[in-house]
Amino acid sequence: MRTSVLLSLATILPLAGSGAAGATNFWLTTSASVTQPTAAPVTFGALQTITRAPGSAGTLYLWGKPAAGKNLAVWSMRLVTSQPNILSFVDSTVYNPLLGTTGSPPLDVRRWEFINEPLGRTLPPTGTPVTNVIQDLQGFSLFGDDAVGSGIGPAGEASTPSYYNAASGAWLLAAVNYTVSSTIGTAQVYLQLGEIGVNYMGEPSSTASVTLGALSDPALNGDTQRKINSATADAII
Repeated sequence: MRTSVLLSLATILPLAGSGAAGATNFWLTTSASVTQPTAAPVTFGALQTITRAPGSAGTLYLWGKPAAGKNLAVWSMRLVTSQPNILSFVDSTVYNPLLGTTGSPPLDVRRWEFINEPLGRTLPPTGTPVTNVIQDLQGFSLFGDDAVGSGIGPAGEASTPSYYNAASGAWLLAAVNYTVSSTIGTAQVYLQLGEIGVNYMGEPSSTASVTLGALSDPALNGDTQRKINSATADAII
């Protein structure tokens, strides 16, 4: 017996200039390639059909594109599904390459000073509605005591950044692994701003405007609109 899993992601179009004006964009894909154009989605759609055996696994990749002229110093994301009988998040990875060293004694220079790579959780343990989440997947830079975090953007990584698509200005931020059950049905995946929101370098979260997934979705405030689903699903599995 095999289960057919239908995965719909916000359309990824190779347009270097795409992106909501003044907003930082985050979106999901099934590709981690930085050698082909990957731009922020313009419309919601582009169904992909993936056939998997019961209990098989897959990976969603989180991309980000800072607002023009901004350096992203803090980001925090949640992935949420309300169909845990179909989809379960397993674990996550935040891409945090070593970029060099600085100072004496030397400190590592990385994309982020701190990262959080949560495991999938089902919430709440009792009661309804039950959701499965990756809670507070994040990268951030605060103190520069244990390592120096460069962030991403024009003042961020060096001229040859890792996990970056130069054609579209898109940065590969993280990977989230999941499993699908043998239950026939559909699971919607939503992005949310996480516990610590989004900050540009030297600015409070309240100045950050964030679009999750399709650009037709209204932008969210990086401070006051955390833990709110994007207006449309960011993946349908």
